[in-house]
Amino acid sequence: MQSSTSDQAPSQANKRRKILVPVIDPGMFEPLTHFSDSLADINNEDPVVRARAFEQLRVLSPLMQQLAFSKNSAAVYYTAKGFKTIYEACKILELQHMEQPWTRPSLDNLSSATLSPHFNNVITQLRDPEYHSIQTSESSVRVIVELLILDRLHHLADAGLIERLRLYPEVDLDILRGNNYITGRADWLLCYDDPRDSVESTLIAIEAKRSCDFSSAARQLAVYLAAIQKRRAEKNIHGIAFGITTDSSLFQFWFLDSDLQLFSSVPFDWRLDKATIIAWIDKMLAEAIEASPLTTPTLHRNVSLRNWEKNFRRSHNLGGSESDSSPVTEGLPLEICALGSHRIIEPAWYLGRRVLVVECDDDGEDPAVEN
Repeated sequence: MQSSTSDQAPSQANKRRKILVPVIDPGMFEPLTHFSDSLADINNEDPVVRARAFEQLRVLSPLMQQLAFSKNSAAVYYTAKGFKTIYEACKILELQHMEQPWTRPSLDNLSSATLSPHFNNVITQLRDPEYHSIQTSESSVRVIVELLILDRLHHLADAGLIERLRLYPEVDLDILRGNNYITGRADWLLCYDDPRDSVESTLIAIEAKRSCDFSSAARQLAVYLAAIQKRRAEKNIHGIAFGITTDSSLFQFWFLDSDLQLFSSVPFDWRLDKATIIAWIDKMLAEAIEASPLTTPTLHRNVSLRNWEKNFRRSHNLGGSESDSSPVTEGLPLEICALGSHRIIEPAWYLGRRVLVVECDDDGEDPAVEN
């Protein structure tokens, strides 16, 4: 028998290099082989056939993203959790984090905003440190936050302001910004439609953390807001996004505008600012609904939403872009003239309708309105 000796040392003779090879899910092959049929079924009159075609194409989405990403040799992959600071996240996402705090003077020192008694009792008991330490339990934080948001949605529903809003947990999001591909998973998205198919229907993104991890929530939320804003802009929907970060004790509110300027409030403490936090959530929900094309008249949607953002920036002292220097009535379908002592102040939204705030001298008579 011949020996199998070699000139190499035994420790080097069989050394092999290990590499990672991407594996395609077998479930992707079927829609891939019937791709043309799936495209044809998209226009089928049968809603069941259309739904099945959409589901098959949705399965292909991750594969197509991987292929597009792999073609770019200079591409860099990031995860939302991987950023060390919000400034690092904003640099990669091409966002400008504004130092000026987002304030709402009209909501300060409120005492009227309250939870419903049932939800309030449950949340109070969950926050009771006698039973467990909520600071170290992210699952407990999520329960409290979900109860809080559901309570405010019930409040809006009672006022007749919402119809199809749903709270979707654990939603995967991704964004390609230049050569940078960033992925993450939002704790909740508040949407009109399933965000797996229609991320652009998202109104608010929410990220919850334990107290010791609260600072990391901001950089993750920045990724989610950027992904939502980009998708809305691509779909010709108003390119803004709202967000909330919390550990159930501290609450911070966020707004990303169409110019990629990211604004944030100061953190509010639940023990000291409970009514203010509730009022902020209610106001954010109402503003997100107002800024949604699903609640704005279709005919003048784009003009109305552009003016909405101008008015939003001005009323919140957030500064603005060069386009904000134009009059707030620019682009409205009718030429509006304020005669005599009447002065147009600003547009506003009242009970779901767009109105103009007009200042006039008080002469004791109601002004006549002509159509």
